[in-house]
Amino acid sequence: LLVYPDDKAMYLALLRSPFARISDEGLMFLADWTDEENESFMAFSREPSFRSESDRIAFGNLRKLYEEARDMTGRRRITEILDTIYYRSGYHSYLVSDPALAVYEEHFSYIWAAAERADERGKALPVFLDSLRPLIGSPDKLPEAAVQHFSSDAVHIMSIHKSKGLQFPIVIVSDAARGGSGQTERNTLSSFSGSHPFLM
Repeated sequence: LLVYPDDKAMYLALLRSPFARISDEGLMFLADWTDEENESFMAFSREPSFRSESDRIAFGNLRKLYEEARDMTGRRRITEILDTIYYRSGYHSYLVSDPALAVYEEHFSYIWAAAERADERGKALPVFLDSLRPLIGSPDKLPEAAVQHFSSDAVHIMSIHKSKGLQFPIVIVSDAARGGSGQTERNTLSSFSGSHPFLM
């Protein structure tokens, strides 16, 4: 919808998805309501009068997220747009809350890796999305999308971004004690009791 805001079928699918979870009644209302519009249909251009308060809230939250992502399009990296959609929407939390949905979290990792390569090559969002379109409904993996799989008994070296949503019993942040003007504090070891990680 960021690229094709007049795609009515995608609009309705998005509103039914876990990003909004509009009720069946609300979706039927929306389908009839959007059919009343003329050729100039645009996603989120008008606010429907849902009967359900939860549908109104869900629609409003998704509309804010859509507008934020739309404002980023063409100005920010594709990976930043994906992060905004995935984390700020609560979709990541939704996936990690149910072990049966873990596979979808891995799907996001593949898409994010492909987006990172598109960013490196300076591709625009429409070009990136067009490269994904043939893979919809296909068992083929994203080309050149390398995702790191983690073993629980190994040391993992990663950027702050790659560690989002992950938890480890011990976390080491390199060069965290460096002060300004090249000054360094020595022997800075902080530990936290309970279930909190050590920070070295």
